[in-house]
Amino acid sequence: MNELTNKLQIADMLGNRYQIISIIGRGGMGTVYLAEDMKLKGKKWAVKETRLKHANMEHLIAEADLLTQLSHPYLPQIVDYYPPDADGFSYLVMDYIRGETLSRRYERAGGRMALSLILKYTLQVCDLYHYLHHELPEPIIYRDMKPSNIMIDENDNVRIIDFGIARSFKEGQQTDTVQLGTIGFAAPEQFENRQTDHRTDLYALGAVMYYLLSGGQYYYIQQKSVSEFNPDSPDELNRIVHKLLQMNPTDRYQSAAELKSDLRNLDISLERSDSTPIGGTSRTNGLGSIVIAVAGIASGVGSTHTSIMIAHMLAEKKYSVCLVEASTASDYEKIECVYEGVDYGPMSTKRFKMRGVEYIKSCDIPSMAELLAAKPDYIIYDIGYYQRSDYYGEFLRAHIPIVVGAGSEWRQPHIMQFYQEQQNADYGRWILGVPFASKQVLQDIQKRVPKLRVKPIPYSPDPFHASEDVETRLMEFVPLMTQESESLMKRWFKRR
Repeated sequence: MNELTNKLQIADMLGNRYQIISIIGRGGMGTVYLAEDMKLKGKKWAVKETRLKHANMEHLIAEADLLTQLSHPYLPQIVDYYPPDADGFSYLVMDYIRGETLSRRYERAGGRMALSLILKYTLQVCDLYHYLHHELPEPIIYRDMKPSNIMIDENDNVRIIDFGIARSFKEGQQTDTVQLGTIGFAAPEQFENRQTDHRTDLYALGAVMYYLLSGGQYYYIQQKSVSEFNPDSPDELNRIVHKLLQMNPTDRYQSAAELKSDLRNLDISLERSDSTPIGGTSRTNGLGSIVIAVAGIASGVGSTHTSIMIAHMLAEKKYSVCLVEASTASDYEKIECVYEGVDYGPMSTKRFKMRGVEYIKSCDIPSMAELLAAKPDYIIYDIGYYQRSDYYGEFLRAHIPIVVGAGSEWRQPHIMQFYQEQQNADYGRWILGVPFASKQVLQDIQKRVPKLRVKPIPYSPDPFHASEDVETRLMEFVPLMTQESESLMKRWFKRR
């Protein structure tokens, strides 16, 4: 007979009150469900189901007792507890946090996160640490700080989850009963025969900061300064992280309050704290953002597909990219639903990040001044069908205007119509991209529109990841901001 890994099933009722809706996640310590409160209609809770051997029952009950005594805005509230049943399963009912883990957010951002956000989340963890370490009758040592245990809620605040290996600190005790922790973030003493204390948690926070600032590197592997991976990281911040990661606890910060004070006093320029992602460097050589606009000569020719291909090709090269839906198509809403794995419908977000690209939906288009103030490396306007967009003016002003045409004979008149409508246009900057076109078709179109540069748009069934061949073709549309293209970009900037 196979041993049960989880007991509750969809539609099951827990305690005649909590009806199971879905499984949120599974881990080594059990299963987490989403449940609806049948007494408070519409209220959703997270239910953590754990099954441990009888030898660990005392540990499980201790965790439940620990959590039910805690109350802090950066912790989920525990509202109910069911002790182990006849099969050994116990349940904690707690706040359902709408949001995503810091690990997921960082991954979606392509390993690049604004320094202002890193500092914000770190300061919030400092507040929580001060509560756990100094404001309780018995200090609590969390011992498992890592990006996957930091939830970012819908208000963009941290909520720390999974207290499975937290312990009450016993002063004078020389060793812990068990040595637990996550390799990559746990302090050295967690894997040695030594007692953990509040400085253990501070080491783990330093390891998380190192991970976020270095583009996803682990300090225990690299043993290098953050500056070796990110030259733009402020020296004072590098010093703070270095101090947190000292092997000897006496050489680390001695309290969360001390750490918070140094972080508060850190002098960060508004330019970097407001906009520039960490984990890669700004790549535009001081010339500002490069604006690309992609417009279609008709509906359905592939302007959105082309915009996405270009955006993700640039993001894979660690450029910061804003992709703006400057049309009424609502395609980005559908993309977000697919990416999040939910049924298509209106999402509450106006923007979202996916694989390093910031998608800005048509419902939240900022002014060009706002976009330029944020200083991304590239701003891409997905204009859609040029005759139906209110943002065609941005196409005309863009540094790189790209027109998406069509090679089929019955749509080539659309290209001619577009070409003839553009009186006094600066055709020298324009590119006409044609998908699925043979060499002969491209030559025929070039003869009809001699002032435009006609290029083939490469076939790519997955616009979110460019193959080597597709990337080579796209480079003909978008010169990367290197020394070779700098003079060209300067000329474009002067024409604006």
